[in-house]
Amino acid sequence: MVEIVLDLPPVLPLVHADAQRLEQALRNVLRNALRHTLPGGMVIVAAQSTDEHVIVTIEDTGEGIAPDELEHIWERFYQAQKSQAQGGTGLGLALVKEWIEEMGGQISVSSVLHEGSIFTFTLSRVEKKENAERKF
Repeated sequence: MVEIVLDLPPVLPLVHADAQRLEQALRNVLRNALRHTLPGGMVIVAAQSTDEHVIVTIEDTGEGIAPDELEHIWERFYQAQKSQAQGGTGLGLALVKEWIEEMGGQISVSSVLHEGSIFTFTLSRVEKKENAERKF
């Protein structure tokens, strides 16, 4: 079993986003994290806000991504060597990047082979005058 840890504040500001696409993006990255983390490992989903952004991270203690493959993970149909044995189409992360960028956001990844990966989404907050805070 993989432990999932949520590190979310009780209140997050609204962001400029398509709710459906954002949910799909989070599900894709979370599904990948779970698929590439061995039993006994951990996936941490965290969020924080700054004056201008909400930053969401999904961190895993999985197998990580080789440095020479890291730059290619956003390409359509690309599958890292280890992912090929686990199936999939190689579209998930390419779509996630497209969706996040279409919402005016950014996504990045850092990874250490055999230690895990951290995917980070940064989305712009709705301006304060438009903002109604949302509780989780």
